[in-house]
Amino acid sequence: MKLTPWLLCLLGLMQLISAADAQNAVARPLKPEVPELICPAKPKPKLLKNKSAPPPKAIHDPNDPLVVPDAEEVALALASGNPSALNEPPRNSLRLQPPASGGLPYKVAIWGDSHMAAGMFSNRLKALSQLPPERISTRWLPASFGRAGVRLPIQKVCVNGEWRYEVQSKIILDTKTTLGPGLITMSASQAGANLALDLRAPKSGTSGIGWPQVTLHLQRPIKRPPEPLQFLVRINGETAQRMDLPATPASPHTEAWTLSGSTLDPWQRNIQTLQIELVTGSFALQGIELPLLADTALQMDVFGIPGAQATSWRNMTANAWQTWWGEQEKYDLIVLAYGTNEGNQSPFDASKYEADMQQTLQTVRQQFPTSSCLLLAPGDRGVLVRRSSRQ
Repeated sequence: MKLTPWLLCLLGLMQLISAADAQNAVARPLKPEVPELICPAKPKPKLLKNKSAPPPKAIHDPNDPLVVPDAEEVALALASGNPSALNEPPRNSLRLQPPASGGLPYKVAIWGDSHMAAGMFSNRLKALSQLPPERISTRWLPASFGRAGVRLPIQKVCVNGEWRYEVQSKIILDTKTTLGPGLITMSASQAGANLALDLRAPKSGTSGIGWPQVTLHLQRPIKRPPEPLQFLVRINGETAQRMDLPATPASPHTEAWTLSGSTLDPWQRNIQTLQIELVTGSFALQGIELPLLADTALQMDVFGIPGAQATSWRNMTANAWQTWWGEQEKYDLIVLAYGTNEGNQSPFDASKYEADMQQTLQTVRQQFPTSSCLLLAPGDRGVLVRRSSRQ
């Protein structure tokens, strides 16, 4: 077949384009994989303990020790309660009613003690939803990074240097600090305090996709004279960059500091690992906000803290909560799971516990007036009896 001049010109142009594509492929290699985050071996952060007097210890009679109940005592205890619940078969699925607006995602927030912090309850809810993992997202990571007994929906956490946790509304850093959405903050004022996070999904290894951006919410103390806040920020293991925030504000308020992978990563990758190190200044981290993926069907934010009690809510105000959730961002379901730590107090005051819980529920209802509320009682625990009770 004889080629016309026009066809020859077209073939030549295609060859030039192919050569240019091949050259560009060499000039622009594939984005490298973000390496796994390795935690250095350093001392654990210090916990800011409340200075209130410890509860009085129970007086034990050495002649009347606690013993394990026998089968008859267990049967009597069950008969006095509601044993029918023990015979119910386990559920294999959970039907989530769609929000009143008819849209998705269905938004769930869980506050509670160590039973919620361990993640077993929330993981079971996720399994019962029968949704694929890619359709379940987390928006808020509470400032409980590095706390023993806390399992967050990310791959790894490294906390080094001087950090102080605050789980009650009391004065730290020379000012009243607003607790984050998880009713906890972690503060640093010594240079070298370092927080490193692998934000990929648990067990995803280096194949996790990360996030296009993350937002750090923090509060700074009022200082005289005002002081700036300086960090070293390392994204995806690349070279650390220095970030400067202006001098201390005139009044305490929450600041949102958004980091973007497209501007801080030379390869413009999603943020998969994040490291921040304090250079100068002081601040209280209130939480980290992640963008909600477009195809999310279930948003689940877990704010469990080991040792937490329902009274953590009593000092939360409408203004504090408005910082985290606007009118269009309320949860569809609120889960509260407290009582284990209150029950461990000796002597246990049932009337005070009831009053404290009523106050907590009123506060929750004020902040989330349209949300459904599920109150979980403490789970069953082994109970010892006095030997004298058998006589």
